[in-house]
Amino acid sequence: MTQNKVPLSEPDIPHRGPDDSLEDKSIAVLLDGHKGRCFISSGMWRSEKIIIVFDDEHPHFGKEFGTKYYMIEEPGILSYGHDGVTLEIYSLE
Repeated sequence: MTQNKVPLSEPDIPHRGPDDSLEDKSIAVLLDGHKGRCFISSGMWRSEKIIIVFDDEHPHFGKEFGTKYYMIEEPGILSYGHDGVTLEIYSLE
């Protein structure tokens, strides 16, 4: 079975609260060729943060990537940090 690869936009990413399960409040993604689940975490007293939990260990990020310094201005292009680093991100759903 072939999965569709669709450039991800920020409105496609579910917001996950502390009581929500990863399966219910995340979306399957491909981040620079590595499969995982993506969601936006936020709470009353903290900033929104994008989180990707990888299916397998990522060579640079390990099992999880997260940052509150992110933008998806163009579908499929996630920029993060303060140095303009970009990664390709696709929805697999």
